[in-house]
Formats: sequence, structure tokens, C-alpha cells
Amino acid sequence: MVETRPADGTWAMADEYVDLLLEGLVADYRRRWRFTSGDDMPFSGYEPERYEDHTEAYLTELQRRLPGDEPPLDLRHVETARDLFVCSMIVVTARRALVISCSYLDPCARPEVAEAPLEQVQFAIASRAGGVRATGTGGPGMLLTLDKERRAWLEAFRASARVPQGRLVDLGSRSRRNPRVPAADWYPDPSGHAELRFWDGMAWADDVHGRP
Repeated sequence: MVETRPADGTWAMADEYVDLLLEGLVADYRRRWRFTSGDDMPFSGYEPERYEDHTEAYLTELQRRLPGDEPPLDLRHVETARDLFVCSMIVVTARRALVISCSYLDPCARPEVAEAPLEQVQFAIASRAGGVRATGTGGPGMLLTLDKERRAWLEAFRASARVPQGRLVDLGSRSRRNPRVPAADWYPDPSGHAELRFWDGMAWADDVHGRP
């Protein structure tokens, strides 16, 4: 995926693992956001360039930054950020927290990364749910403005054993999709019980949309 290797010459994330994470995240996004709209959302419906293209850029940037002895242990994608021009991913390793962001208006730009040792991450509570903002503290630390849910997640991670956990484990344990079968997405419901049913890349899910 990327030719530039970390200083020690090895990657913590092999290409195959990056592809597996991307495939799982894209499946999650399509299932969750394809038909979502409303006043509580910054966008109406699903915009692949916001979720899929940015996520691929984030994982590629993460791959080139993490040395072989520092694998990612968990992550959160800020899927409902109130800032219309930025969406972010928070990644934690045994040593540090990284916030990877990219301008919504320039999906081709290389992502920006803010990072700090886990023990030097400070918190502020976001006034509205769904956002994240990282700012410097004038030293090696980082101030993260998070909603309560993500702050609780990060604080719990920092207090726990530094092992793979949460969403990253779920994504990494998925089986690779057979390239001969359709990608995860919404398709006409073969049962005829609804207009569309979600195919997760391996089997039909219970998620349906519309009347037959």
C-alpha cells in the first residue's frame, strides 16, 4: 500500500490486515448510514467519499507511522462529526493515542495526525455529541475534546491491560470476502419481504429497507 517504511524497517500492519480492516469498516458504514437522514445528522444519506475514501487514507497513514513493535490496539471512527468539513479516526496503541483527520473538501490530501503518549492525553467534554478535536498543550501532551461516550472508552482503555480489544478485534477477526461474491452493500431482498436487504459480504443480514 505504501512504500515508505517506519524507522525500524517493519510495519505493525501488513497490507492484508489493512485491507481486512478497510473492508470491515466499509461494510459497517454502508449498513449503518446508507439510508440515514434527518436533522440530527450533518449529511443526508451516505457519501462514500466521506467515509470510504477517508478511511482508506487513514489506515494507509497509520500503517506508515506504526513500527513493527507497536500495533494498533483499538480504534474509533468519528462517523457523526458535527464539523461538516472534517471527519476523524482515533487510534490507540500501547504507547500513544493518535487522532487522524482529513478535510472533507479535499479527500485527496494526506491526513493530518495529532498524537501524544497515552498518559499525557487530557480531556475536555464536547458540547455536542459526535465530535473530536485535538489541540496541543504546549508540551508533549494533547488535549482531546470528546463526547462522553468516546472519553469513557479512551479512559477505560488507558486503565486496562494494553491488549487488542473492542472494535479492532471484531474487525480483525472477520474472514476475508471471496472476491467472486458481491461486496457488502444493500441489494434487492431475495426473500421478497422488503425492497432491499443488507449483504455483509458473506451472508444476508437481518437489516432491511423499504417495502416490497
